Amino acid sequence: MNLILRHPSLWLVLYGAGAVATTGAVGAALGGAAAGTVAGLLTLAGTVIYESLRARHEDRQIASRVSKIDQKHDVLARDIASTRSDVERLRDDMAITNRSLQQQARKLEDTLNPPRRVAPVQGRTAAQARPRNFEDLHVMAASRLANMNPAPVNRSRQASTDTIEAAMPAPKFSEPVIAELLHHAVEHDRIEIFAQPVVRLPSRRLACIELFARIRARAGVYLAAEQYRHLAEEESLLSEVDHRLLRHALDSVRANARRDTEMTYILNISSTTLRNAGFMSDLLAFLRTSRDLAPQLVFELRAADFMAMGDPFLAVLKGLTKAGCGFSIDNVESLEQISMDRFAGIRLRFLKIEAKRLMQINAMPSGEARIEAFQKRLGALGVSLVVERLESERELREILDFEIDYGEGFLFGKPDLEIAYRPRKTA
Repeated sequence: MNLILRHPSLWLVLYGAGAVATTGAVGAALGGAAAGTVAGLLTLAGTVIYESLRARHEDRQIASRVSKIDQKHDVLARDIASTRSDVERLRDDMAITNRSLQQQARKLEDTLNPPRRVAPVQGRTAAQARPRNFEDLHVMAASRLANMNPAPVNRSRQASTDTIEAAMPAPKFSEPVIAELLHHAVEHDRIEIFAQPVVRLPSRRLACIELFARIRARAGVYLAAEQYRHLAEEESLLSEVDHRLLRHALDSVRANARRDTEMTYILNISSTTLRNAGFMSDLLAFLRTSRDLAPQLVFELRAADFMAMGDPFLAVLKGLTKAGCGFSIDNVESLEQISMDRFAGIRLRFLKIEAKRLMQINAMPSGEARIEAFQKRLGALGVSLVVERLESERELREILDFEIDYGEGFLFGKPDLEIAYRPRKTA
């Protein structure tokens, strides 16, 4: 059939031969008048069918050309995005190099031409004396600046990478560049997995590890979820990213089991991921063969997504609960945002709220009483409260008054490649 569609003329030849044979047979049996009628009908039918086949052949050719044009357009668009990415990387590298050269030049200048101290003039200090030349003017200006902005005596020592991060903010990439980086990471399995510890309070002992998926932009630069998440949703790639995160977590759980080590992993996923066939297929296969390891998996959802879930999604969460998995809810904006009636049948292990948000609630009228009542309700359901984004000892001292179960944030460890947090004995 494909051969006939590609070559309508071949069909016409075969049809003509058959029509001639049919007309001859009719003429021999019924006479010349019948043969003429049959010949006319066959000719008409053959013409209609031939034109139809030829039109379909042309449509297929046009569709093929359009498809090739679309493919070339996609390749061109990606090449443009890749070029823009390379230009931005080059610009960033040039900026870093330029700053480094300027710092080295200043150090070299200070080494070769150290500032000279000017002897004080009678009745005046060096800063008050009249400059006699350019060098004296330079010294006086430096002295006055020092008096206006005295340098601190004690300076904390930081690693070179921390210094660079403080001096150079993370580069901002345009959406086309982020989209290209996202597609490249998914297609070539280049999604990096970062980990951050969750600790028990007040002992600060490691309780579990939260895993994040990040996209590599260039050496030492990775895109966090808030940078690529909305594009991943628009491009229908978020489930693929979550799938990669799941596979990594399953590999880690299996490796821990071989070492007789238990470690709970919290995985950030989206509600759409629960409809991803590949994700659920790998998860169910793991649960069938390693049901005893299921409690080490905790899937984390945003509070807004959890509250917006319909019954079909809640049924999936309840099914995973029966299989042994746990759940966590983050991005809680208020104590009234979460309806605890929805927890029925779901093994919710953690509920997260930011440290600053908790302090804001505490500052409200009856805030402390509201927080204590909320904790009691969580405790009755077996849910632990986690305060996230803890970044200072002051914040920690404030939240410890509420007897918080767990903490997470830069104070205990920044997100890093998982190898930085090898499994240790849990609290």
